[in-house]
Amino acid sequence: MPPLIQNPNHAVQPDFTLEEHTPACQQLTDNGIPDAQATIILTNLWIQSNDKEKTAWARRIEEEALAEEEADRCEAQEATEHQQEQDEEEAKALQEERHKNKSKFVPPVILPSQISLHKLKSRAFCELWYFTNNGLADAETSGSSALDDNHLTLSQTPDGLPSFIPAIFAKDYKAPIVQDENLTWEQFREAALCMIDAMCDHEWNEDCITMHIKFWTALENHPWRHSCLEYSKCTLLHYQGQQRHCWHHLVSTPKAFSLAELEQQLLDQTREHLMHQDKTNEIKQLKQVHTYI
Repeated sequence: MPPLIQNPNHAVQPDFTLEEHTPACQQLTDNGIPDAQATIILTNLWIQSNDKEKTAWARRIEEEALAEEEADRCEAQEATEHQQEQDEEEAKALQEERHKNKSKFVPPVILPSQISLHKLKSRAFCELWYFTNNGLADAETSGSSALDDNHLTLSQTPDGLPSFIPAIFAKDYKAPIVQDENLTWEQFREAALCMIDAMCDHEWNEDCITMHIKFWTALENHPWRHSCLEYSKCTLLHYQGQQRHCWHHLVSTPKAFSLAELEQQLLDQTREHLMHQDKTNEIKQLKQVHTYI
């Protein structure tokens, strides 16, 4: 069947009793079919033909829609991959430039707190908040950026006994530490850039630094990052914090893994968990309101 040009759903059923259809009716009456029966036969044949054309039209529209959707998906994927490659190349070039010309890069005026740098030195998990603008400002105002991690201060154990501990762990912060999953995306970007600088300054393994760059870049470029659903955007931040925690916990074990590749299945599970958690909290609140009433 040749491709249809006009939508058969808009076709108007002919009136085969009109004079213009006499030749068609005459062919049937010449074969012994009564005039009234001839018009009914022609009408039924037209309806059957039109139904086939409608089915073919619907199939064609569906195939075109699927083809367009696939083309859009491929185009979006190519754009994302191109952007990721470009970001990785720029990050790698910047990293190489830092190693070759360290004198060109002036250290930040506001230094991170010594406790965050101590965690980086020991390759322990460190909250991104320390490297946000708020975290850096708090380090400056509280004086924690100037503390020496070798300096000891007197404290008490849970049993009430005197004990010396590093001063950086005894220093009180003016601002509460925000966990990774509760950061805003703006804070996440601030912290990620600053922490990469700190990793370079403390001579982290290049593979680890590159892995973190790929990890954070992949999160920024994930389709959920610009989703209209807040659950999807929050899921990426929860996933980031959970995976970094897990990576630090397992990095020295046979179960060590790379952060560079995002696990979509785990992202889906995290989003479902967040949605279920919020729904459970809503039900609890409604029950409390009902109890008060």
